[in-house]
Amino acid sequence: MVLTCKVQAGFAGAFLQDAVAGVLMSFLDALRSQAEQVALGARLIIDSSVLR
Repeated sequence: MVLTCKVQAGFAGAFLQDAVAGVLMSFLDALRSQAEQVALGARLIIDSSVLR
């Protein structure tokens, strides 16, 4: 997915860029957190199957 945004110069443009960057960083952080939870769950399943 490609996001294109025409931003006018000035304060409003800078604010919009910061807002978009903040939302993107929040999304990526949530995605990383989900990946870590999945990895932990998979590790627990593997550990429990090895112990049997």
